Amino acid sequence: MLLIGGAVPAIAQDQPAPDSEKAAAVSVGATVVDTTGAPVGTVESVADDMAVISTGAAKVRVPVSALAAGEKGLTIGITKAELEAKAKPQ
Repeated sequence: MLLIGGAVPAIAQDQPAPDSEKAAAVSVGATVVDTTGAPVGTVESVADDMAVISTGAAKVRVPVSALAAGEKGLTIGITKAELEAKAKPQ
């Protein structure tokens, strides 16, 4: 797993989750999928309105507000590849 600089990178809050009107129950172990239902990762921790999502290759902090409740789990408005790209140093 990729952990950059000893800290988990956070994505910008400009990634609203689709259908954000639905209240998301964000909890450790919750499955995260993208808007097509493809797996993105699993919530590893939640603190201070931020969730750490582990994709298996990276761990990325996202605002809880970027997640919405969906049929297959929590939904985020970006793909697994996009999330992992945000974890890489620019």
